[in-house]
Amino acid sequence: MNRKHFVLMLAVALTVIALAAFLWRPGQAGAIAQAPSTAETPAANVLATGRGQPWINLRDGLSIAATYSGPAAAMRALAAGRAEPLSLTSADFDGDGTADLAAGYRDVAAGLIVVQAGNPDFMYPDSPAAAAHRAAGTFVAAPFLPAAAIFAAPVSPDFLATGDFDADGRQDLALAARGSAALYFLPGDGRGGFGPSRVTSLPGAVTALAVGEINRRDGLADVAVGVVGANGRSPLLLIFEGPEGALRAKPELFDLPAPATGLALAGLDDDPYRDLAIAAGNNLLLVRGRDRWLSLPDGMQPQVAPAQVERQTLPFAIVSLAAGDFVWSQAYHLELALLADDGSLHLLNGAGKELNREDLDHEVTKEGEAHEARSREDVSSQHLSFTPFVLRDLRETSRLRDPNALPLPSLLTSRVSFAPLDTIIVLDPADQKIHIALIAPGAQSPMPNLQSLTSLDAASAPVAILPLRLNLDAMSDLVILRRGATQPDVVLTAPSASVMVNSAGDEDDPYQ
Repeated sequence: MNRKHFVLMLAVALTVIALAAFLWRPGQAGAIAQAPSTAETPAANVLATGRGQPWINLRDGLSIAATYSGPAAAMRALAAGRAEPLSLTSADFDGDGTADLAAGYRDVAAGLIVVQAGNPDFMYPDSPAAAAHRAAGTFVAAPFLPAAAIFAAPVSPDFLATGDFDADGRQDLALAARGSAALYFLPGDGRGGFGPSRVTSLPGAVTALAVGEINRRDGLADVAVGVVGANGRSPLLLIFEGPEGALRAKPELFDLPAPATGLALAGLDDDPYRDLAIAAGNNLLLVRGRDRWLSLPDGMQPQVAPAQVERQTLPFAIVSLAAGDFVWSQAYHLELALLADDGSLHLLNGAGKELNREDLDHEVTKEGEAHEARSREDVSSQHLSFTPFVLRDLRETSRLRDPNALPLPSLLTSRVSFAPLDTIIVLDPADQKIHIALIAPGAQSPMPNLQSLTSLDAASAPVAILPLRLNLDAMSDLVILRRGATQPDVVLTAPSASVMVNSAGDEDDPYQ
C-alpha cells in the first residue's frame, strides 16, 4: 500500500470514529435510530424481508391504497368486504407506457373488476415529470395511483387475462367463470375504460384459460380455453387465433384425455413457433406450434397439416404447470415445472422428458453438445444438489366438493432472483404461504451450487399472484390478492449490494 492510500484510509477511519462517538454519546444512545415517527408504519400483510438471501431480497408486502369510483352497489360490496378476491392481470389500459392493474372479484350477483393506473413516477423517480410532481407536492410514492375504477363483470372473473383481442391496438380484458360455458371480452377504449362486454359461447364448462401467442407470432394475443364437454362429450381444448383478433376467430379444437387443469404457452423447442403445454389429469400434452397461414385471404391459404400433439403419461396427476428458464444451460431454452397431486415438484425439458438429479447438469441443446462432451470428464462427479420441492398431499383436496373452498396450489413463473434464471412461485392458499424455488444451475454455469427455497407468510390465504415489474430494477415484483382483503398487496424487490475483495496485494489500484 503506498503512502497516499494509507493517509486516505486513516482519514476515513478517524472520521467514522468521530461520527460514531457523536451519535452514541452516553445518555443519547439510540436517539437517532429511535427518533419518533410522525406516521405509524403500516402493518405488513406479507412477511418477506430477509427471506431467501442472498439470491432473493424482497420487502414486506403492504396494501395498495385505493379510492373507488363506479357503481354504488359495487362500491358498497368492496367497502363491506363482501367482494371475494379471485384474480389479477395487468396491461397498459390507458396508453401512458406504464402497466396498470386489474383485479377480479366475485360479488353476490356477478363479478367486479377494479382497475388502478400504474404510476410512472414510481417506475421512473428521476424523470422530469416526477421531479415536477415532487416539487408541487403531488408525488405519489406507490406503484399504482390511488384512483380505482370499478367495472361490472357479467360473471365471476375466476379467470382474467389481458391482450388485444380485436386487433384495434388497445388492450382488452378476457374473463370466464369456472364451470360456465361462455368466454367474455371487455374491449378497451385506450383511455383506461372498457366498452360493453361481448360473449363467445363454448361447447362446455371452463376448466382452464391461458392468453399469449401460439404458432407464428403476429403481435396479437391468442386465447386457449379448456372445457369439459357436455352430454358425455370428451374434454376439449379450444384455441382462438386469427389476424383480426381472437374475439373474431373460429377456434381450433383438440380432444383431451381428461379435463385441462393447467395451460402454458411458450417456445419449447428450437423452431420459431410457440407451443402449448396442457395438463390433463395424469397426461402432459404438448401441442407443437406451426404456421396456419391465417393472415392470407381465404382461397390463398395453403393446406395446413394438423398440429403435432405429443402425449406423456405420468405416474401422478398434474395440479398445475408453468414454463420458464429454470435450469441454466449454455444454449437458452425453456423447461416445464409440474406440481403433482402428491405435492411434489417435477421439472421436464421441452420434449417432455423429466429431469432428475443426474442429468440436470448435462441438460443441453444441440448447440452445447460439443462443449458438454469435452467437459463431461471434469464435471461427472459434480452432480447438481437438487432436492425436489414437496408440499402436503393434495389428492384429498377437491374444489368440486365445496365451491367455497380455497383454490388448490398453483405454479407461476417469475424473476425475483439476482441469478440469471426464472424462479418458480408456488401459491399455497391453505397454508397461507408463497413458496419461491430457484433451481441450481448446471455445473458449467457461473454459479454451480446455487439453490434457494424460501417461503413468504401471508396474513390470510393468498388466492392470486401476479409477477410484475414495478420499479427500476429488471426483476419481477409481486402483486398479491388475499382472501378477506379488498386491496391487493405489493411485495417489492430490494437492492442487494456486495463487495468482492479480489486482491490482497500491496500495490497501487490499477483502476485509480
